[in-house]
Amino acid sequence: VKSTGKLYYFRIENEPEVTKVDLPFTSSNDLEGITKGHKNDEFYIACKQNAEILESGIKGRAVYTYNVKKDKVKTKPYIHLTTESFKEEIIKAGLNPSNHMPFMPSGIAVHPHTEDVFLISSVGKLLVVVNKSGSIVSMAPLKRSLFRQPEGICFDHDGNMFISSEGRGKKGYILKFIPAQIDQQE
Repeated sequence: VKSTGKLYYFRIENEPEVTKVDLPFTSSNDLEGITKGHKNDEFYIACKQNAEILESGIKGRAVYTYNVKKDKVKTKPYIHLTTESFKEEIIKAGLNPSNHMPFMPSGIAVHPHTEDVFLISSVGKLLVVVNKSGSIVSMAPLKRSLFRQPEGICFDHDGNMFISSEGRGKKGYILKFIPAQIDQQE
């Protein structure tokens, strides 16, 4: 997906012909992240900037659902974070809003076991976890010394999380995070 709202894809099983899709986004949305959604043929697209599409009046940040088979974006966001409610969530998490706002999602991924949506923001250095109901369930600040410019996030089938960081003048890198094992002894 390009920041301007153009989506390009190809099907692996066919001849590698690239299909271009014009989505109802503009450069003001500044699309940065796309990930496979919960249902087949469904993708989540994160707006780094303006959340409004098709004169909807939606403010703040949003994640929209795109259905490949129907070639349609749902006009109601899957996740909607207003500036005010997001600031309240930061405070509830015991964090300082001035250190983590504005929140501008640069990466998005769905956890393979919990199905929570993980949003990462290089601006404000924050990782936000949202459940299937669209509620924030967790936030974690990202250490600036460890994450120069976190821009991408994904999971493997085992639940290991990978965060890519641009190098900011140095080499880019990918960090792997292995889920903690819970000791189930009685």
